[in-house]
Amino acid sequence: MVCYEEIAAVVLAGGSGSRAGYVEKALLEFDGTPLLAHVTGKLSQITNTVIISLRDEVQKKLFSELFPEITIVVDRYHGVGPLAGIEAGLSGSDKEYTLVLGCDMPFVNLDVLKYLLDRCEGFDVTIPRWSDGRFEPLHAVYRTRVMRDEVRRSIEQGERFILAPTFRRELIRYIDVDELREFDPKLDTFRNVNTEDDVKSMFLDDNRSKICL
Repeated sequence: MVCYEEIAAVVLAGGSGSRAGYVEKALLEFDGTPLLAHVTGKLSQITNTVIISLRDEVQKKLFSELFPEITIVVDRYHGVGPLAGIEAGLSGSDKEYTLVLGCDMPFVNLDVLKYLLDRCEGFDVTIPRWSDGRFEPLHAVYRTRVMRDEVRRSIEQGERFILAPTFRRELIRYIDVDELREFDPKLDTFRNVNTEDDVKSMFLDDNRSKICL
């Protein structure tokens, strides 16, 4: 089992927000709090090393004012999608393993994350896998240096597929998402937001579930 002191957590928040009307999706409010704050708040309960990965210095200036106590890194590569954010985040991590998440998951489940972290030792990637073969690369644990180099290699070879670096490796631990239902029966940890309407819908659903309890 990996000591959590050897874990960093990176939150990707550098997307253009095209599906959110070109606003900063990470700053959309859910239950009165920015989505990004929901995620970083959860992560700070399991690691002291939380990193926000952003697209450029302009975005960094804005987010630095809102999250002054969190380390921020920016993309070194542009126009390559989330791989650039992953590369920046892994480059900014000095821990052996790095958990990578998206900024748009307000229901991130700490027990799910701990389950992944407790099983990542000795593997280059520890990643949830659905029964239909889909993966959750933004809910995964990466061996930092190895995967940083693989991500760079993919980018420099013109690959944009977010799973390309993972599929280059042999030491992959696949976690069946059904194993995670023990901690998160509805697998809400994977629910993500793309638009303001999604936020409203998700908030209403969450309140309805509380009323039913």
